[in-house]
Amino acid sequence: MHKTHTEVRSFYSGLILGDATIDNGVSKRALRISSINKDFLDYVKAFTDSYTPFKNYIRLLYKPYTDGNGVNRKETYEFVIKAHPYFRKLYPYFYNDYRKRIISNVTLQKLDLQGFANWYMSDGYVCQVGKAKGFIKDCRVDLCTDRYSLDNINKAVKYITNVLGYRANIIKRKANNKYMYRIRINVIDAQRMFLDIDKFVVPSMKYKLIMPYSKEKSWMLPEYKSLMSNLISASTINENSMI
Repeated sequence: MHKTHTEVRSFYSGLILGDATIDNGVSKRALRISSINKDFLDYVKAFTDSYTPFKNYIRLLYKPYTDGNGVNRKETYEFVIKAHPYFRKLYPYFYNDYRKRIISNVTLQKLDLQGFANWYMSDGYVCQVGKAKGFIKDCRVDLCTDRYSLDNINKAVKYITNVLGYRANIIKRKANNKYMYRIRINVIDAQRMFLDIDKFVVPSMKYKLIMPYSKEKSWMLPEYKSLMSNLISASTINENSMI
């Protein structure tokens, strides 16, 4: 099946809004994204091979190891598109003159559901409130947007609310003596979002679509309960995965 220029741009825009980066370059730039979920990178590579002429590869970035702080790091892979003029043209829509990350209105205008799903797979997560005590009383569906300014995040919230139709707001958090902002999606709307993007989410990341309340909520749609039940019973859920 053919993909339009806008669909291709949306696909990569979702990745770049998330964890993908565009390298420095003058006439050409490369795109890179790393993940512990190799099937995610396989999915990106399959799209790239099917719908673009870009030369690309996946490599093992590093094997499991324990860093200097005693944190166990998982095996990580990297997908790379070799330098191409296409990403030089995209660069100004994602970086300012100081190489700070930005969210442009043009990017959001061209971002479709698959592109948004790519962003959610990179930066989205469900926080299970009460899990440590054995009773999940609440769930929070967030997009980690720590790399962006408040003005940029406001643009994204308007897009998610007004274009996609999922109510969202901004939450303020403090880390390392700095205030940062993340996007929180209303849980009643998040279930619709999960139903919409499920077909784009790779198996190892399906756990990001689950809101496992210990006590069933009356607002849950039958379709979402069915989806969640199928995901919970599947062997694709990796509870130890992190963003």
